[in-house]
Amino acid sequence: MPLKMLLLVLLTPVAVFAQQLSGATSLVAETPNYRIEEFRLPGGQPGNNITSIVQGPNGFMWFGSHRGLHRYDGHTFITYQEPEGDTLDNSTSLAFSYVENLYWDRFDKLWVCTYGGGLFCFNPQTEQFKRYQHDPENPYSISQDRVMCAAEDAEGNLWFGTELKGVNRFDRKTERFERYLPDPADPGSLSFQTVKNIYLDKEGTLWIATGTVPWGPRQGGLNRYDPVTDSFTRYFFDPEDANSLWTNAVQGLLEDSRGNFWVTTTAGLQKMNRETGTFERMHYHPNKPHAPGAAEKKATGAFSLLEDKHGGFWVGTVGIRDTASHLLRYDPETATVNYLPLPMEAWRLYESKDGVIWVAGGKAMRITPKEQPHKLR
Repeated sequence: MPLKMLLLVLLTPVAVFAQQLSGATSLVAETPNYRIEEFRLPGGQPGNNITSIVQGPNGFMWFGSHRGLHRYDGHTFITYQEPEGDTLDNSTSLAFSYVENLYWDRFDKLWVCTYGGGLFCFNPQTEQFKRYQHDPENPYSISQDRVMCAAEDAEGNLWFGTELKGVNRFDRKTERFERYLPDPADPGSLSFQTVKNIYLDKEGTLWIATGTVPWGPRQGGLNRYDPVTDSFTRYFFDPEDANSLWTNAVQGLLEDSRGNFWVTTTAGLQKMNRETGTFERMHYHPNKPHAPGAAEKKATGAFSLLEDKHGGFWVGTVGIRDTASHLLRYDPETATVNYLPLPMEAWRLYESKDGVIWVAGGKAMRITPKEQPHKLR
């Protein structure tokens, strides 16, 4: 059902628009266990190019798109986007609308990573943004304005990955960025300049996934950060070692509730032994159709990962050339797999507090369980 705009009001000098919706979803598919709906944002198709989905502390859903930042309270959208002309105050607005990723920190601030406009910190109390940009004259500014991902370490430092200029550690007190870049002469430096994901495991170890696009050269690797030495241990693909990374184009990282550490690459899904630094490749086997590696039967590579609150393990795939994108839910207790075909790429997955699974990848999909899945022990 198309969106019907009932209200369009300029609220503040922060370029905010409110829209009341009459039906924000359309049914895509139904399975015995799930209802799959496309979730539309205001602004037409360009505004529906959704890159990231998170839920705020008060329960509101937040969507990043090529047309800005969108807040949804279940009834109404508020859109924050780049002001037009010089009539609005750019200093406290979202002055760049191409949002790449979103991250809520421990102080309930929303960090908005943009592709070309730098980094913005949104204060929901004041409804204002603070902008951080690359300054070639300032070595303590962020290394690049194409910011791809964010995470917070055990000490409360924020880390931001960029497309071509490595990873940055942000000190809240000094508001300085420390840059970590690849150095061919230093084996303890970051493995590659393009950062795809940053992840903090349950032991407080920070992991950084790097790599190129699926169809490009297989550069990248996985990095484990050591705060004592301020250096990285690097893991690469080795064609002579079946226990190495499947490819250097690393995408998703996840530690599940059973202590397994999962890594997705453009070649597929792997389980890492963090003590030995080895990787088990989840191949598809016809005699084991209900295993995590079954995702590889239906797509080229695994990208996004999620463990839901019932212990189900989700893998988002991206089809390339003649393969289709799919979403897979694996139940390790019953050894069953649910395949959900997607009319889009599954770049990022998110579970809201009500158990709904959200998929971001150009479009947004809302996947609602028809019944509560069996809770795993």
